[in-house]
Amino acid sequence: MKLVGEVNIGDIEKIKSGKVREMFAFDDRMLIVTTDRISAFDYILPSLIPFKGMVLNSISNFWFDKLGSVIENHLLETDIEKFPKEFKKYKDTLRGRSVIVKKARIFPIECVVRGYITGSGWEEYKKSGSIGDIKLPAGLKMCDKLPEPVFPVVHIRKSLRAQDQHRRPQLSNDHLPQGCIWGSDPHHSRHRHSGRNDRNRQPTRGPTRS
Repeated sequence: MKLVGEVNIGDIEKIKSGKVREMFAFDDRMLIVTTDRISAFDYILPSLIPFKGMVLNSISNFWFDKLGSVIENHLLETDIEKFPKEFKKYKDTLRGRSVIVKKARIFPIECVVRGYITGSGWEEYKKSGSIGDIKLPAGLKMCDKLPEPVFPVVHIRKSLRAQDQHRRPQLSNDHLPQGCIWGSDPHHSRHRHSGRNDRNRQPTRGPTRS
């Protein structure tokens, strides 16, 4: 099986090479290719992981489809057979790991469901006793399991980690786009979309991230 690290597509302009994904611009759209690269703490490691890009791409596409009726996303096409003809001769590289998307302005907000106190969450907890606007019990140790999963909102620097690779502190709901409200209680985290009747929707709990 072919491992995919760096990707080049003929004369198509590559506009960004991230930790895992490669992005190409054409017309008013973009091609995003998920490689088999792996990163840890924002460093790209030399090893490639078989099928990693395909699995990650499939997970992303599943959730874009699942939540498509909740909020609009950038996804246009996932089927390699329906890609523009200029990509056809690269099918062996692109199959299962690529999508065509519309260009969109980045809104630099990241949401992380946390089940354990570690990483940047641990660093903030040591300083404030909280993660974002969510107050946590006193006396937690690094990597302790939290009483309940929490869903803070994290803001990424405008550089998107490209320069200093550090996050800003977590923000409150005031920084979210109009219509989005994330509750401190993970049982009630939700997206409010104008025009939808959400009275009958049951609160859901996001997956725990270890």
